Amino acid sequence: FWPQSLCVLAMSIEAAEAAVASSGQRVRDLKAEGADKEAVEAAVAELQAAKATLTASVEAALASCAEGTPEYDVLKAKLPAAAKPKGKEKKKDDAPQNDRAAAKAARAAQRGAKAEAKAATKDEAVLGPNLSQAEMDSAEFGNLFIQSTHAATRAWTGVKELVPSLAGQQVWVRARVATSRKQGKALCFLQLRQSMHTAQAVVFAKEGELVGFAATLPRESVVDVFGEVTLPAEAVASCSQSAVELQVRRLYCVSRAMPELPLQLEDAARSDEQLAADPSLTRVNQDVRLNHRVIDLRTAANQGIFRLQSAVCEHFRGFLLSQGFTEIHSPKMIGTASEGGADVF
Repeated sequence: FWPQSLCVLAMSIEAAEAAVASSGQRVRDLKAEGADKEAVEAAVAELQAAKATLTASVEAALASCAEGTPEYDVLKAKLPAAAKPKGKEKKKDDAPQNDRAAAKAARAAQRGAKAEAKAATKDEAVLGPNLSQAEMDSAEFGNLFIQSTHAATRAWTGVKELVPSLAGQQVWVRARVATSRKQGKALCFLQLRQSMHTAQAVVFAKEGELVGFAATLPRESVVDVFGEVTLPAEAVASCSQSAVELQVRRLYCVSRAMPELPLQLEDAARSDEQLAADPSLTRVNQDVRLNHRVIDLRTAANQGIFRLQSAVCEHFRGFLLSQGFTEIHSPKMIGTASEGGADVF
């Protein structure tokens, strides 16, 4: 029955009423579930904001209606109880009500600021401190900034060298994070990849932020890991070094990758047969591979191709050297200017 001039306002009033009903139900559900005080107070603040929006919408519509009309009476009835006119004798109470509302809004804003500060502090702790090589002994995890001003004395162990004979020894490993899997607050599994070899690293800590730091490391980040080589009860089937695990004692991120990569290695590594068998799998197109070649070259197939090429060239070179040949690198000179990238594109 709304006049055309009030149709838009009526729609905003209906949306505001729905928001008030939803917020009110959420408050009731949280109280019934025995939720913590902060969650209930946040829901109450959301309900108050919804009521304020409803009041503003109704008051805007009332300003467009003539008093005494059916539309005016219907709109007046939609006002929340706290916003309805109380009459002349009650006007003296408006100031205290406004003061209480302002104080309540201030408390809600203060709680929101505290929550944001707490979240920022938590994020900073999880991201870890920024360290130089001279400072890395001061923390068991962090973001390591490597410069040539400091000579490293660490002895490195390759991932392919992690074998059962090293059980009980503590080693330094530099590798990429292939996957990160957090289980609870005190446990996180990392799969470390170096060339074509992978090993599982276990991060376990009941206190501190080491587990949180490990869980937030993006895939393909380069890390320095110090840990003890142990023998798992069962072989780690997903890793090439399946007979060992690395119990992490210290963890440093040397180069942090982007949180969202343009392509995932597991997607780029799938064969045509796998994609044909399951059409729901993600296919990485050729243009994506070429645009992000530095990531695509890390797949097992490309790594295998390069190793075959290297082995063939090595055998040819070895045979020719054994026959008395000398390898030379002749200059490649032509009579005219060569075609450059600017001419092609």
